[in-house]
Amino acid sequence: MPSSAPSYDLPPTYHLPDLLEELPWPRLLSEHYEEVRVESDAWIESFNPFNEKGREAFRACDFSLLSALTYSPREKIIIRLGADLMNLFFTFDEYTDIQDHAGALALRDIVDDAFQNPEKPRPEREVCLGAITRDFWNRARAIVPRNASCLKHFLKDWEGFSSNVVQEAEDRMNQRSRGFFDYLKIRRHTSGSYPTLALCEFGLDLPEEVYYHPMFVVLRDQAAELIALINDVYSLAMERSRGLNWHNAVMLVMREQNISLPEAMEWILNYGQRVVKSFNANVAALPSWGPDVDRRVQIYVAGIAQNIRGVDDWTFESHRYFGSKGLEIKLTRTMSPFPPARGFVKMDDDEVQHVPASTSAAYVTQIQPANLIAAA
Repeated sequence: MPSSAPSYDLPPTYHLPDLLEELPWPRLLSEHYEEVRVESDAWIESFNPFNEKGREAFRACDFSLLSALTYSPREKIIIRLGADLMNLFFTFDEYTDIQDHAGALALRDIVDDAFQNPEKPRPEREVCLGAITRDFWNRARAIVPRNASCLKHFLKDWEGFSSNVVQEAEDRMNQRSRGFFDYLKIRRHTSGSYPTLALCEFGLDLPEEVYYHPMFVVLRDQAAELIALINDVYSLAMERSRGLNWHNAVMLVMREQNISLPEAMEWILNYGQRVVKSFNANVAALPSWGPDVDRRVQIYVAGIAQNIRGVDDWTFESHRYFGSKGLEIKLTRTMSPFPPARGFVKMDDDEVQHVPASTSAAYVTQIQPANLIAAA
């Protein structure tokens, strides 16, 4: 029976469910990990997006490890591109997390302008997101033909991501709490899953009829949903410490169904397991398009599935959510809450700067994400 008056405070310890117990793809780490880590870390730090404390914490997150786990079956150029995309994602996420709707919209406009006009130099004192995006996109475009479908697919998915990040900022500003399924429509995008999955298509030259086949549309949606739920379950303690109470699936299920934290975790576990079973069944039921296309489809499907598995593995192996205790927590599945923490974006004088509402892709003063979380 549901609890009559559940507490929204986290208990001293709680259990982390394993949503991927029945996903047959195992952990797989790319042989290019170490080389890519050195290159990608140097690349993102060349834009100086963080102060010293922020740099140390950012390195502890090890987003190159995330790419090496999620794109593990692919060649080095994709692993490197994936690592740079992860760095762009999380920089954008940390910059927009402390913004209201207008500020997030201004940052989105800067990034969108860099994607749409990658040959245009960025304004001298513009926030670093424009230059990061421009450099990433120019290198991504260089590895495929100019008319490759994967480029337009990526841009469409990025647009969905950035517009929903702005919507999330508006929800924060208005203190709006959505129902679980309404929230999930947005969360599938704000997790960054769709642009991340879009890189799986690079270099495969999939026919449009394959990419837009209803089965593949569903597979991408299911993968995005699982990645979002995995992230929400594992990031709960960190987000609660930062005051992001109602932008997490676990908290929304607790409130919507008036149930306790253990009951909400069990509900999400059951839901996630149903999605995994359906994902597995859909992969098995994919039609054939002939030997050559089927070979490329197999690589693409493995990329989608490895993205799901890799996010789960990286969560425990990096220091972003669990600090140095990730592997221990993976074994015990037992988690404890974090003490309250400040946001991670600040000026050098410790004053948070919000991007002016009137600002778009022009001038934005540099802001510095400071103590980006390593262990909350």
